[in-house]
Amino acid sequence: MKSYLWKDEQSVDVISNLFLNKKVIVGSTDTIPGLMAPVTEWAFDKLQSIKIRTDKPFVVLMSRYEQAIKMIDSTHWDILIQVIKNIWPAPVTCIFPMNQFYAPWLFKNQKTIGIRMPNHPDLLKIIEKCGPLFSTSINKSGQLPALSLAEIDPSIQSVIEASFVDFSNQGKECKASTIIDITSSKPILVREGAFLFNDFVNRLYCN
Repeated sequence: MKSYLWKDEQSVDVISNLFLNKKVIVGSTDTIPGLMAPVTEWAFDKLQSIKIRTDKPFVVLMSRYEQAIKMIDSTHWDILIQVIKNIWPAPVTCIFPMNQFYAPWLFKNQKTIGIRMPNHPDLLKIIEKCGPLFSTSINKSGQLPALSLAEIDPSIQSVIEASFVDFSNQGKECKASTIIDITSSKPILVREGAFLFNDFVNRLYCN
């Protein structure tokens, strides 16, 4: 597995070519490192195969409102605007009702979608170039997530051609994103992570 810095000038082109050839990448983020690939049916199947699971959806990373609004049901556009205005970019994944027309093949498997705008300028640059990305922790089902390249399961390393890292984050404690369900009238905490749930609630409706 060849390693690049996110800030390397060739990273955007390398990642674009890998995705065109239906390859999954490893990347550091503003939370824990993740497996990433475009929001496509081949990527969904490949990530499921790598993680040996079929029962959990993947987070989708996006970079702007115009991408997110296509993913979610129109009933939740107003709260999406509030999240983008008052919360994102941040280590917070929000679960919305999914727009059935966004990716019909995905809607067959799940009726909601978890999306996040990462607080990572270089990753956002890749999303602008390649479109929204599936992201998931680097581990097989039942294992602990890898928090560094050295911790990645050898069988996962063997099927990944390239990793993209930000050395400015090395040595810092990394936590998974906080996951919040906002499909109903009140936000519901699914998993507390790098962003406090109370802070989310307090900031959500700030002007």
